[in-house]
Amino acid sequence: MDERLADLARASANFGRLFHYNPLLALYGAQAEAVVFTDSNAALVHTRQFGEVLAEELITRAGLRLSGDLQVHRVAALSNAGMLTPNVRAATRIRPAVTSPVTTTAPAANAHGRPGHVRDERSELFLLGVALRDISKDTFYESADARVDRFCILVRDLAVNDPAWLTDFLRWLRAEGSLRTAPLVAAAEFTAARRGMQDSGQLVTTVVDAVLQRADEPGELVA
Repeated sequence: MDERLADLARASANFGRLFHYNPLLALYGAQAEAVVFTDSNAALVHTRQFGEVLAEELITRAGLRLSGDLQVHRVAALSNAGMLTPNVRAATRIRPAVTSPVTTTAPAANAHGRPGHVRDERSELFLLGVALRDISKDTFYESADARVDRFCILVRDLAVNDPAWLTDFLRWLRAEGSLRTAPLVAAAEFTAARRGMQDSGQLVTTVVDAVLQRADEPGELVA
């Protein structure tokens, strides 16, 4: 280790004492400590390095066997051996993967001719719906009227082809999504698209009931 780095590690009030056990532990801790308020990204990198070296040191001292060479395997081995406190074990547990509501179906070129993706109707409506906080506002690539038209077309298509998903989406958009105008417009388009169709599941009623949450909204929906 470079002597200047060693001096930095030894001088750390919080991590210098670790130099005797493992110089890298003291160094990574000191580096994270030095930039925590000025460069948070670098501090995170050094913190990760500290955690990896610490896990390797503990596994070596305990003589544990690993099922792989990743940090997740080191943490699992330490946890299985009972070497992590409940708080540390909870903080380092493997979390389930998050499933995105957006699905791409094929590569395509974007507005600049650069690589992009084609999305299915659900994904297009999801991305458009959560962005429609102000339906009267133009965007860089699309006017407000064009965005609303595209939104309505997607709603009408899904109201016929996938009404169950659309019903759940509009309920979420109005409640957890905390949007108002876009769900109202969508409910009107949903009702129009389903007019004359058999509605044994009362989907139209369900959508309208989920979207209308204020006393003045029925009038807006009719208008």
